[in-house]
Order: sequence, then structure tokens, then C-alpha cells
Amino acid sequence: MDFKYQYTQEQEDFRQEVRSWLEENVPVEMKAPVDRLDLTEEHHRFWRETHQKIGEKGWLYPKTRKERVRLLFAPRKRRSLPPAQTQPASPG
Repeated sequence: MDFKYQYTQEQEDFRQEVRSWLEENVPVEMKAPVDRLDLTEEHHRFWRETHQKIGEKGWLYPKTRKERVRLLFAPRKRRSLPPAQTQPASPG
């Protein structure tokens, strides 16, 4: 039996769109360091602006009541991130 999650074409298209946008808009030097204590003021400024751009694209959360209801009652249609980014951190 195959338990691998199969993304819909819509989900796969969205994943590729987000990955492409991030590759084009996030320079290597702005990727967050492993230790959050190493973040600079420049990192904070960059990511604050980048999060605003991502929000304007509608990628952070549903903007309208209709979108929220659609996501609530049609979970298979919701947009998803790659598995590595959606997995909760393992305990310990």
C-alpha cells in the first residue's frame, strides 16, 4: 500500500509558484541563520518587508470570508507547503 501523499495539480502548481518566487526574491545572504540570535537588524527589516509582499499575494491567510469557508470545508483543496515545512518539530 502506498501511503505517500499525492498533491493535486493545483497544490503542486502553487508549491512551484511559491518556490520560484522565493528563489527570485530572497537573496542567499537574507536566508535566516540557524541560530535566531544571529539575525541582524537588516534580516528583520528584509523579512518584515518580504512578509508584507507575501501577504499582498494572499499567501499568508485567506483574505475573505468566502475563502475561509472554502478552506474550512474543502481541506483537500487548500494550498499546501512542501512536506518538510509542514511537519511539526519532533519532540526532544
